[in-house]
Amino acid sequence: MLAPDQVAPQLKLTEWSQLDNGCGVDVAIETSGTQGGLTLAGQMPHEHGVLSIVGFHQGGLHQVDMASLITHRFGLDQVDDAFRALSAKPTGFIKATMVFGKPRVFAFRVTLRVTVDLC
Repeated sequence: MLAPDQVAPQLKLTEWSQLDNGCGVDVAIETSGTQGGLTLAGQMPHEHGVLSIVGFHQGGLHQVDMASLITHRFGLDQVDDAFRALSAKPTGFIKATMVFGKPRVFAFRVTLRVTVDLC
C-alpha cells in the first residue's frame, strides 16, 4: 500500500477520460473524501451503474451535478409513461422527473454537508 505522495504522477488518474473505454464501470466507490475524488467517481459509472459515496468529505461544501442525471421528464398526465420508462429503462435513461405545470428545464445543484458527531 502506498501513500498518495508515493505514487508516480503518470500513474495518478485525475480524469476519467484517461482510462474510459466508453463503457463505464458497474460500481464506483468514492472513499477519498475530496471534491476531486467525488467529481471523478461521478463520471465513472455507466448508465444504470452505481455510485457509492462513503468518504468523509471534510472542509465545507461539496457539489454533485444532479441535473445531468435527469434524462427524461414527464408531465403529471404522463405518469403511466413515466412508470413504463422506469421499468423498461430505455437507452439513455438514467433518472426521470415529474414536471408540474408547463414543462421547463431547471439546472440545480445539490450541496452535501457532512457532520460527524464522535461520541
